[in-house]
Formats: sequence, C-alpha cells, structure tokens
Amino acid sequence: MIPELRERPIVLTNFSGIHAPNIADHVLALLLAFARGLKPLLARQDRHEWRDDDGEAAPTFEPAGQTIGIVGLGDIGEALAQKAHGLGMRVLAIQRHPPENPPPGVERVLPSEGLDEVLAESDHLVLCLPLTDATAHIIGEEELGRMRRSAYLFNIGRGGLIDQEALIAALREGRIAGAGLDVTEPEPLPPDSPLWDLPNVIITGHTAANTPLLWERGIELVADNVRRFLAGEELRNVVDTKAGY
Repeated sequence: MIPELRERPIVLTNFSGIHAPNIADHVLALLLAFARGLKPLLARQDRHEWRDDDGEAAPTFEPAGQTIGIVGLGDIGEALAQKAHGLGMRVLAIQRHPPENPPPGVERVLPSEGLDEVLAESDHLVLCLPLTDATAHIIGEEELGRMRRSAYLFNIGRGGLIDQEALIAALREGRIAGAGLDVTEPEPLPPDSPLWDLPNVIITGHTAANTPLLWERGIELVADNVRRFLAGEELRNVVDTKAGY
C-alpha cells in the first residue's frame, strides 16, 4: 500500500475471493500430505524404492476430530473452514472484528486478542492474513512456543507473517511437528535456506493460487464492479487504504 494511495481519495478494489476455493484446497492438500506421510513416500518413488519396514516412514494421523485454527477469516479462511469441517475437523478462527454468528463450519470466532487461545488448542494453524504493520511477524518465537509440539503450521498469506529464523529453530528442535509453506521471506527462497532440507517442511513456491478458473472468476469480478460503478452502486472488495487491505 503505497503512500500515494493512502493520501489521495482514490477508490481501490482488489481480487479478494477469486482464490478462495483453490487456496483452501491447497491448504488441505498440504495437511493431508502430512497426515499420510507423503513426503518420504514420494522420495522413495524418486529412488524407485518400494516401502519397507525400516523405520523411515513418517508418522501419520487422521484429521477428523482434530482442531484447525484459521487466523484471518476472509474469503479464503471461510472456504477452508467449510472444507475442513467437512473432513470432521473442529474449526476455530481469529478475525479482527468477529461476526455475531460464526460462519458455516466454524465453532468459534475470536478477536485478535484470542490468538494465544487458538495457538494452544490447534493441531493445525493456518495463516490466511494480508501482510500489514499489524500482522508482520504475527508468529514469532513466543507464539511458536505456545503451539503444541504435535502441531503443524501453514502459511498461504505472506512470508513476512512469520519470523522465519524462529520457525527454523522450532522445526529443527521439534517444538512443532512441521510446516507447510506456500510463501516465504524472501521470495524466491534462497537455495541455501535451511527450510529446503528440513524433513518436516513442505514448500510449494507460491503456487497456491494457481487454478484454470482464476481469471474466469477475476474477469467476472471486474465486469461486475464496472457495472456497479456506472450504475452508482456500492463496489465489491473496496480496500481500506488505512488498514492496508
């Protein structure tokens, strides 16, 4: 959000919502990859090795009955909540201004001040936030320390939401079980970053938004906003330039 947009009375809209179905799928793909221990199994496939019982297999778990904490309950967060609920997961969420009634699939929506409670209760924590002054490094050493040792962290927002050095230390020391990262800080992630080689990390290189339906939804949104603008109606996805999203 450049200063010129904050200072001038320009109405700005964004593409919020067009990524929701596919990014929600991407988060669940990462979660299920950990659930089924796919990373070492895919490495075996690359080596043309059939599974044997040598103790190298990753631990597995079943998502049903586990708790997923969604930090940022926008379009992506709501889509993820519905799909995770469909897997039998308990869904908690953080939203800056919680609604009076939780959206479908969500058990509770807590304000930003409730992050510690969500950290402590979640088996899986998903960051679905924009990067602003208020959200930069929202997950740091203290927050990682409040997570369960068996918990997984997923980031499909922006890399700057996480203190990456603190995350690397927590992953190395087994203070959390693993991380699924579509975004990092910086991007591209340097080849010598320790994240590449950690066995409990899956990196997908900012590909979560990819879908053949992306521009179909985007063009529909732009066309609808042009129609609304010409008719003097309220626009969709108006950005709060002060808040930054």
